[in-house]
Amino acid sequence: MLRFKLVPRLASAVLAFSALSAAAFSSPASAQAPRVDARAEVAAALFAASATQAAELRNMDARLRQAHAEIERLQARGQTPTPLAYRTMSV
Repeated sequence: MLRFKLVPRLASAVLAFSALSAAAFSSPASAQAPRVDARAEVAAALFAASATQAAELRNMDARLRQAHAEIERLQARGQTPTPLAYRTMSV
Protein backbone atom coordinates (compact mmCIF):
# COMPACT_ATOMS: atom_id res chain seq x y z
CA MET A 1 0.00 0.00 0.00
CA LEU A 2 2.82 2.38 0.85
CA ARG A 3 4.34 1.86 -2.59
CA PHE A 4 1.32 3.51 -4.17
CA LYS A 5 1.40 6.37 -1.68
CA LEU A 6 4.97 7.24 -2.70
CA VAL A 7 4.19 7.54 -6.41
CA PRO A 8 2.08 10.75 -6.20
CA ARG A 9 4.66 12.32 -3.88
CA LEU A 10 7.43 11.42 -6.29
CA ALA A 11 5.51 12.77 -9.26
CA SER A 12 4.71 16.06 -7.52
CA ALA A 13 8.32 16.43 -6.40
CA VAL A 14 9.55 15.91 -9.95
CA LEU A 15 7.06 18.42 -11.33
CA ALA A 16 8.05 20.99 -8.72
CA PHE A 17 11.73 20.40 -9.44
CA SER A 18 11.26 20.72 -13.18
CA ALA A 19 9.24 23.94 -12.76
CA LEU A 20 11.92 25.43 -10.52
CA SER A 21 14.64 24.32 -12.92
CA ALA A 22 12.87 25.89 -15.88
CA ALA A 23 12.38 29.14 -13.96
CA ALA A 24 16.01 29.22 -12.85
CA PHE A 25 17.40 28.52 -16.31
CA SER A 26 15.22 31.07 -18.05
CA SER A 27 16.18 34.01 -15.82
CA PRO A 28 18.60 36.65 -17.18
CA ALA A 29 20.89 36.17 -14.17
CA SER A 30 21.74 32.70 -15.39
CA ALA A 31 22.97 34.02 -18.75
CA GLN A 32 26.55 34.16 -17.44
CA ALA A 33 26.29 30.81 -15.66
CA PRO A 34 27.29 27.66 -17.52
CA ARG A 35 24.39 25.96 -19.26
CA VAL A 36 22.98 22.91 -17.52
CA ASP A 37 20.80 20.42 -19.32
CA ALA A 38 17.42 20.49 -17.55
CA ARG A 39 16.58 17.00 -18.82
CA ALA A 40 19.74 15.62 -17.24
CA GLU A 41 18.87 17.30 -13.96
CA VAL A 42 15.35 15.85 -14.00
CA ALA A 43 16.73 12.42 -14.87
CA ALA A 44 19.17 12.66 -11.96
CA ALA A 45 16.37 13.67 -9.59
CA LEU A 46 14.21 10.77 -10.79
CA PHE A 47 17.09 8.34 -10.33
CA ALA A 48 17.76 9.60 -6.80
CA ALA A 49 14.07 9.39 -5.91
CA SER A 50 13.88 5.89 -7.33
CA ALA A 51 16.92 4.80 -5.33
CA THR A 52 15.41 6.31 -2.17
CA GLN A 53 12.11 4.54 -2.78
CA ALA A 54 13.87 1.22 -3.41
CA ALA A 55 15.84 1.58 -0.17
CA GLU A 56 12.65 2.31 1.76
CA LEU A 57 10.96 -0.74 0.25
CA ARG A 58 13.92 -2.93 1.23
CA ASN A 59 13.72 -1.52 4.75
CA MET A 60 9.98 -2.21 4.94
CA ASP A 61 10.48 -5.77 3.64
CA ALA A 62 13.11 -6.39 6.33
CA ARG A 63 10.78 -5.07 9.02
CA LEU A 64 7.97 -7.32 7.78
CA ARG A 65 10.28 -10.35 7.78
CA GLN A 66 11.32 -9.48 11.34
CA ALA A 67 7.69 -9.14 12.46
CA HIS A 68 6.78 -12.43 10.77
CA ALA A 69 9.69 -14.20 12.50
CA GLU A 70 8.59 -12.77 15.86
CA ILE A 71 5.01 -13.95 15.30
CA GLU A 72 6.21 -17.44 14.38
CA ARG A 73 8.46 -17.54 17.46
CA LEU A 74 5.59 -16.54 19.73
CA GLN A 75 3.22 -19.03 18.10
CA ALA A 76 5.76 -21.81 18.61
CA ARG A 77 5.81 -20.94 22.32
CA GLY A 78 2.02 -20.95 22.43
CA GLN A 79 1.73 -17.19 22.87
CA THR A 80 0.11 -14.57 20.73
CA PRO A 81 1.61 -11.17 19.94
CA THR A 82 0.23 -8.36 22.05
CA PRO A 83 -1.11 -5.15 20.51
CA LEU A 84 1.96 -3.41 21.99
CA ALA A 85 4.21 -5.69 19.94
CA TYR A 86 2.29 -4.69 16.81
CA ARG A 87 2.61 -1.01 17.67
CA THR A 88 6.39 -1.21 18.02
CA MET A 89 6.64 -2.86 14.59
CA SER A 90 4.48 -0.32 12.78
CA VAL A 91 5.81 2.01 10.10
